[in-house]
Amino acid sequence: MKKSFDQGALVASAVIGRPLAEIAEAAGVSVSTAQRKLKSPEIAAMIDTANAVRLTELLVTLGNGTPAAAAEMVAQINDENPAVRLRASKAVIEVFLKTMATHGLAFRLVALQQPIEDDL
Repeated sequence: MKKSFDQGALVASAVIGRPLAEIAEAAGVSVSTAQRKLKSPEIAAMIDTANAVRLTELLVTLGNGTPAAAAEMVAQINDENPAVRLRASKAVIEVFLKTMATHGLAFRLVALQQPIEDDL
């Protein structure tokens, strides 16, 4: 009996980065049909949504671990080994500067967007 098209399997396989042949097999279609389905706006939107959900989950996970990671990095500044202290000090300064730069860029982006939104 022929397997019917499984849209969910097609999307899930594409989202996790499976090769086209594996996506087709999981979805129960030929490679050419899978390729055509992946180009459809509906499937592309589903893949985009699934990727956005995965990214959000990743960011939440990383965000939850950030306080502990930052505390550990700062704690390493007091390590007995001077090389560890130096690397930790450099890392703390680098992360601080990148965070400040990112925050500054985000603030400027909001300021640039406001006049555009006001005109709409």
